[in-house]
Amino acid sequence: MIGRTPEEQAYLDAWVDLANMPSAPDRSVAQEAEAQRAKLHLDEAELNHYNACIAARGEPETEAERAGRLGLEESIERQRERDTPDLEAEPELEMEIS
Repeated sequence: MIGRTPEEQAYLDAWVDLANMPSAPDRSVAQEAEAQRAKLHLDEAELNHYNACIAARGEPETEAERAGRLGLEESIERQRERDTPDLEAEPELEMEIS
């Protein structure tokens, strides 16, 4: 077996988790939510792996690498914002018909 860093293994595991999910048209609502969490986990693992590779290389990242990292960080932040409930929002009230 090939030795892998923890970041590499987490990245591969996240890919496998997402790949083992049903295809988008075949997912239930619960499976879709799980797939979104799996995608976030994959993106986080990819960013951790990227950061570990840059650190191991010992050279500053290039402009292209930096742009890719920033794009990934923005994607992760958008996913987290979408998945975090807005605690300040007014609850939706249903009308009671009597």
